[in-house]
Amino acid sequence: MSLEQGCRALGVNERTIRRWGSESEMPQRSGNPCPHNALTEAEKTALEAVCRQKELADHSVRALSFHLLEQQDTYISHVTINRHLQAKGVRGSRKRGRRRPRDGGKPDVSFAQGPNELWCWDVTWLRRDTPWKHFYAYVIEDYVSRKIVGGRVEEALHSRLATELWDEAILAEGLIEEPRACWPASLSDRGGQMKSRHTRHYFGASGILQLFSRPRTPDDNAWIEALFSTMKTRLDYPGYFSTLAEAREWLAAFVKWYNNEHHHSSLGYVTPDQRHRGVHEEILAARKAKIAACLATRKEANSQLVAV
Repeated sequence: MSLEQGCRALGVNERTIRRWGSESEMPQRSGNPCPHNALTEAEKTALEAVCRQKELADHSVRALSFHLLEQQDTYISHVTINRHLQAKGVRGSRKRGRRRPRDGGKPDVSFAQGPNELWCWDVTWLRRDTPWKHFYAYVIEDYVSRKIVGGRVEEALHSRLATELWDEAILAEGLIEEPRACWPASLSDRGGQMKSRHTRHYFGASGILQLFSRPRTPDDNAWIEALFSTMKTRLDYPGYFSTLAEAREWLAAFVKWYNNEHHHSSLGYVTPDQRHRGVHEEILAARKAKIAACLATRKEANSQLVAV
């Protein structure tokens, strides 16, 4: 039997048999000798000392390698230095991490269970037909009902314009006669108009709790961001406005459509105005009854066809 046939019968690779034969003739080494390229004790000591130096904390592993070569005439590759640092539990950059601002965590909005308990608001740009020029849409939306309780378009960004819009919204919702403790809280991002001294003084004097989303976290104020997305993706959105009057007219029409005609998906496809007035439960119950009646009629019609 040839070697090829024997390997096929045993299920062993032919090269494996040849390797076994060559290894049997090689002299056997005793113990585990140290590799020829292993670091010496002096090199290990130098590497440990360099990694612990504060003035070299910003250096990358390649920079440490060149530092050892130039300052101590010792060459240790950056791969070896990186492996040494990983063995010590050091991962990634050796620089001091940038401290995130103490933002107080995610704002707690669990208290908002009904309309006019929490209003979220923001400002968005509206493009003009003049390059590098914008109008600014100030919008206040109820957190629970998603109704736009206030909106205006201005030519500038100013805290006074935002607080004036809050005054208009409070008057429009009939809250001026209510106790200050019953006024809605404010939820916004950390823009200049939201954290200015004028705005803080206004909310403080009015007794309105002011909540802020975390830095670079638009999800904390997601409803107002979704509103702006709906606004700017409508088919009738012009994209550009020539005059301030044109922008104000379009926003007024959008607010009327959004509050009274837009069936909001997160509200069970009732309008924000219906949810704000509290008539959504009756509408949803009547809709459910109609669906049941339609299904029953369909079932009866199909059963008659089967009988025929």
